[in-house]
Amino acid sequence: MALNRVIHICKGATVDVLNLLIEDHRTVEALFDKIETTDNPRLMQQYFAQIAQELTLHAAGEEEAFYPAVGQFASTANLVRESYEEHAEVKRLINDISFLQPTAPLYRERIAQLRAALAHHIEEEEGELFPRVAEHFSEQQCLELGDQVLQTKKEAKQRLLGMGV
Repeated sequence: MALNRVIHICKGATVDVLNLLIEDHRTVEALFDKIETTDNPRLMQQYFAQIAQELTLHAAGEEEAFYPAVGQFASTANLVRESYEEHAEVKRLINDISFLQPTAPLYRERIAQLRAALAHHIEEEEGELFPRVAEHFSEQQCLELGDQVLQTKKEAKQRLLGMGV
């Protein structure tokens, strides 16, 4: 229910920050659905590479633009701190999985752990953090922050491309 309220408060333009981040969440969830329903090792690697890239860009947008802007309020500070910790766990799992072959016995187990960690993170963001952000930010501020997050993600993508990822 709170999620619907967030979407309506910050609705009305192309890049409001909350809808942008929610869209990222749905994209990654769809990729997890794909990786979990295939037995083709090549496709599993392809989907994991997409998941890793999406999460890397999403984390950059949140850590470099979103969290610094929204973590300044008493009602959001602890949630933002927890989000940074959850990002560290997700990054560790991505790194662990990147060294495994899709045919390795631990591969699916690690994918499931990553999905569970993300599900928890998404639930907290969409259920607790985003509604609080919507209380503190006007529609215009949501739009401006959305632009900042998009720009940060674009810069992060350029860094990744420069590294040959």
